[in-house]
Amino acid sequence: MNGELIERLADAAWPAEQCQALGPWTLRASRGVTRRANSVLTLGARGLDRKELAKLIESAERFYAERSLPPVFQLSPMSPAALDRMLEDRGYGISGASEVWTAPCNGGADILVCPEEISGQPSHLALPIRLSTKITLEPSPSQSWFDCAFDEPEERRAIHEELVRRIPSPRAFATVSDGRAAEGVGMAVANVQHGIAGIFCMATRLENRRKGIAAGILSSLSDWAAALRIRKLYLQVMNDNAPARALYARAGFTSAFPYHYRIRYE
Repeated sequence: MNGELIERLADAAWPAEQCQALGPWTLRASRGVTRRANSVLTLGARGLDRKELAKLIESAERFYAERSLPPVFQLSPMSPAALDRMLEDRGYGISGASEVWTAPCNGGADILVCPEEISGQPSHLALPIRLSTKITLEPSPSQSWFDCAFDEPEERRAIHEELVRRIPSPRAFATVSDGRAAEGVGMAVANVQHGIAGIFCMATRLENRRKGIAAGILSSLSDWAAALRIRKLYLQVMNDNAPARALYARAGFTSAFPYHYRIRYE
């Protein structure tokens, strides 16, 4: 799957409050909430020399300074080869080392859960996920969905809610609930034209982990995408999130490319 296309679809699926073109790059700002929505998308410009890249960097730094935000750059194999070292030399540190993983969209039938994730199951079994708890799919997020996805201070939560409500359709918000509160949530955003959907905001409350909830949500979102004739799925996972990486590997996802952020605090 084309890496630049995935990054552009992910950018559209997680829309920043402010977007501004800077040559081939995109400047994004959302009052500091999430790295992706407050960073420079550095696709393209691979043919520019270091002097031309330095001018782009300086313009981006002014953009974030005007908004009282630290400058942040999102880097991937599609970024200019010299950019990472140039930012390091300017005092930028690495943050949020992650990978994009992709998988064919076959619906949820192939998603398995490790037996140790289901309490009381013998350790030699591997069972397809079909939770007894109902998974609901809705085109818009509920307050219960937000409560589980973003358990954070009110001011930051409000910015997150605004961002999520900007996400274009078709989209699906999955919730596993005990009838009182959401136990786990996830979200999918589809681009029907390209036959690709992204999985975002996978979250399970701490007390409900290791019950197969995340696998059930992933299965349900995959079914939803398959019904739209989506052919490929992508998601982002941080390098240090071992449980999520294990789940996605069992679901048939494999690493497509790495990315990270460079951030400089004054």
